[in-house]
Amino acid sequence: MKKITLLFSLLAVSLGTAQSLPIDFSDPLDANFTTAGGAVFSVTADGTNAVGQIIGGAAQYDSRMDLVLDTYIDMTTAAKTFTFEYYTTEAVVMNGLLQIGAEGAGGFAIEKGFVTDGNIGWETITIDFSDATNGYPNAGLPVVFGQYAQISVFTNFADTGVSTYWIDDIAGAANGAAVAQPLTSLVVDFETATSFAADSGITYTDQVANDLTTGANSSATVGLVSGINSGPYSNAQLFVSEGFDMSAGDKGFSIMVKGPRAIPVIKFKLEGGANNERDAAYTTPGVWQELTFDFAGDVSVVHNKIVIFFDFATAASTDVADDVFMFDNVTFDVFSSLSTKSFAANTVKMYPNPAKGFVNFSSTSNEVLDVAVYDMLGKQVLRANAVQSQLNISSLNPGMYFVNMTQGSNVSTKKLLVN
Repeated sequence: MKKITLLFSLLAVSLGTAQSLPIDFSDPLDANFTTAGGAVFSVTADGTNAVGQIIGGAAQYDSRMDLVLDTYIDMTTAAKTFTFEYYTTEAVVMNGLLQIGAEGAGGFAIEKGFVTDGNIGWETITIDFSDATNGYPNAGLPVVFGQYAQISVFTNFADTGVSTYWIDDIAGAANGAAVAQPLTSLVVDFETATSFAADSGITYTDQVANDLTTGANSSATVGLVSGINSGPYSNAQLFVSEGFDMSAGDKGFSIMVKGPRAIPVIKFKLEGGANNERDAAYTTPGVWQELTFDFAGDVSVVHNKIVIFFDFATAASTDVADDVFMFDNVTFDVFSSLSTKSFAANTVKMYPNPAKGFVNFSSTSNEVLDVAVYDMLGKQVLRANAVQSQLNISSLNPGMYFVNMTQGSNVSTKKLLVN
């Protein structure tokens, strides 16, 4: 066992670099733990030994430290036990959690809790993962052991207190193959077969003919989903084994969508590691529209699954044809480089916002401006073609609306609050 004698910062945390088990914090790469839930991580000294220090945040179930690995943890072998050293200055029994995630075939993260002995000082924690469970929200599903590229430690699970802990010598299980380097960009154009799959009641068909090749999307083949809200979580998803490199914090995604009705909330979710999601609205029924999802600030390198919920806010339509949508050109890149066809916020200015009675428009383009207004359920409530500079909105009830603006092949959507 070790005894804390002098604590001082040794190494600065950097992002995007990885490591493999065992972890004894003597390698500079061991400093690459990141945190969530308000926690703060650093490498400190215990005498001549380097150890990991985490100051737990107040987030009850999210205060954690995560390390992306460059070598998979192979849980398909008989070796399923992990050990690590754990130190606290509080004489209190603590509940913690060890989780491994970013499964190489898109499987769920798995986890198991641990309980400390309640004493001050170093303690060896031993955790047998042979009866581990899937992480939230998949805890009730059968565990399928696989290959995992991330390890996470929740130092005091289910507690909102802020305390300091030290960890060392994380070891166990078996190392597998090297983890492929994550992608810095990706385009799925459906001109060749894809691995998109249906989930939770939706139906997916790969490479169908694009029935509108004029305007914003001239692709020959696209993806098609039907029954988009057959269940509360109906979605189409794509597993990307390499994962996405978002370490620069400036990435985003875009997709082209076309369908028979407006949709107030299309949810674009990234899974693998800590899940993240963004929303956008489809407001141009019968026409292709490019939607963008800004993930700036997300620095993960272990997201490896795209999940698209095409209608997250409404119930299934009476006419099943209203729940059939096409999508195309799923693109991952620097967010500022996306959307060359959908003219963005600066091209058409809409003001004031909030507005009452009238809303004004100004544009740098000489093309005709057509405007359509949709309520939060996706119903068109106002339309005006060839708008000059002002639109009368006195017929609208107070509330939030989506304003769709079209100039030629360019489309932009903004939210408008009506007082």
